[in-house]
Amino acid sequence: MTRHSPFPDDSLPVIENAIALLGGKQVLGLGSNVPLDLHERLVAGLPLTAVEHLIASVPFLAAHERFHKVSGLRLATYRRHLTIGKETLSSEQSQRIWRFAVAMCQAAATLGDLEVAADWMTAQILPLAWETPLDFMGTEIGGMLVLRVLGQIEAGSF
Repeated sequence: MTRHSPFPDDSLPVIENAIALLGGKQVLGLGSNVPLDLHERLVAGLPLTAVEHLIASVPFLAAHERFHKVSGLRLATYRRHLTIGKETLSSEQSQRIWRFAVAMCQAAATLGDLEVAADWMTAQILPLAWETPLDFMGTEIGGMLVLRVLGQIEAGSF
């Protein structure tokens, strides 16, 4: 029997890469039903160890302002959470982190690698009215706009 993924075939590598960027299935506590488990994990909150993996993979997030744009959380507050033993982010913060991880992975797939994607995320670009893609990551619609621009780049429109 063939298992069908609920993700469109072309988005599956990006989803898998985003999971890897956050430390993988084990860190996220995902079982065999990845979409359902991922949904439940985002509602319950991502583990702080997933954020550590993300910062290690995307070093520009170690800057206070950039981390705040992505997570909605001040870097000092995140570090305090680590110190006092808090284990998870809020659902809203988790969804913001997930949105960024997906956008980073899509940018890496479109532009060639994670380093180029990081440079692109922090560059002012015309399709976003000379704002950076990172500036748009705080909202769902902003994340969708970033993904749309990446789709246009992939299609050769830019």
